[in-house]
Amino acid sequence: MSDNLLQIKQQAALWLVKQSQVDFNDHDDLFSWLNLSSRHQRIYDELAESWQTLGEISSLSTNQPAEKPRPSSVISVNFGKKTLAAAAAICGVAISLLSINSLDPTLYYQTTVAQPQSFTLSDGSTVLLNANSKMSIDITDQHRIITLVTGDAHFNVISDYQRPFVVNYQDHTFTALGTAFTVNTRPFVQLNVTEHQVKIDYQATSKIVREGYLTEFSSQWQPVTINESNIDWRQAKLTFNDRRLKDVLAQLQPYLSEKIYLMDPSLANEPVSGSVNLDKPYQALTLITQGMGLKLNIKNNLIRLM
Repeated sequence: MSDNLLQIKQQAALWLVKQSQVDFNDHDDLFSWLNLSSRHQRIYDELAESWQTLGEISSLSTNQPAEKPRPSSVISVNFGKKTLAAAAAICGVAISLLSINSLDPTLYYQTTVAQPQSFTLSDGSTVLLNANSKMSIDITDQHRIITLVTGDAHFNVISDYQRPFVVNYQDHTFTALGTAFTVNTRPFVQLNVTEHQVKIDYQATSKIVREGYLTEFSSQWQPVTINESNIDWRQAKLTFNDRRLKDVLAQLQPYLSEKIYLMDPSLANEPVSGSVNLDKPYQALTLITQGMGLKLNIKNNLIRLM
């Protein structure tokens, strides 16, 4: 456990002790401390829940808005000996309970149809998760492991040589080398490196992809090619050049609540080119298919391309 993490847990325990006193009236200071970071809020909630299991304290409802400005440093509070003794007891018991409850520190993030969302991780890295995607986050003092369960994500990684930033998707592993990069999985696995480098490990092989290049996987990883366009789902755009129709539809599907169904399977491998706006997915679908003489029929949660 890092010194910083232990300090936060100790401070949270002190707040719980102070809050349990009948004359507690420092709610503003408490909310200011909670607002210092999401880690403060999370650890406070976990300690409070752990202590509640012993029936010793009723927790503060931290769901109410806390709009106080964040101070530049953690508030220092002086307590009497009895209070410090109680705090030590809470630290000893509640932190132990928290350690037991934290054996699986994995967090899950999920987006819905047509709703990409940005997340800030506990290490300061950020992830833009594409629409209808899901990932798990396992960040501890020893490692940073992200698993892309479904969908696509763009990562801006905070450097930490002690803890490599690793993204897994099925049997593919992407290790950031001080990097920003995108991993797409629809309709195939694709790595697009926008800053520095990323190492790919797949089965018994590995390769390093440099900034400005991308590579794709079907039955094997394709040679790395120059990324000629930065327009993609991160800019709410879908750009494709001589892509199979079924692949383009797979990329558009996360932005439509109805399932796309191609009535004539023989058209699945027809090449299509263009650029469409993902903010208007139905219009985009029309533009993609109209040159092929197809019409859209939307019924019973299906979009039939006829």
